Amino acid sequence: MKQVELLNRSYLEKALDDVGMIDTIEEIVERMKEHVLSMVKHLSEQFVIDVRFMVNDVLETIRLVFITTEHVDPPEDGEEQPQYVEFVSLEQANE
Repeated sequence: MKQVELLNRSYLEKALDDVGMIDTIEEIVERMKEHVLSMVKHLSEQFVIDVRFMVNDVLETIRLVFITTEHVDPPEDGEEQPQYVEFVSLEQANE
């Protein structure tokens, strides 16, 4: 199975921490990897993951934007190149 590697995880962690959702990082990274493996077909393809959660009986939504990218280091001979992904932005939207 092809590997997926998030290149700027610390940027994603900071963005989630800023909105009080750092505890969801592993779930979001897994959802991102599943999306890349099942849906992404091209390099430089941008995609969105929406996460909904309740805060004080109000449904909140955050929208996370990612993009597939190339890595500067080529893979070793015989080594499969992972699909590289960069976190781009986080937007808050109220439902």
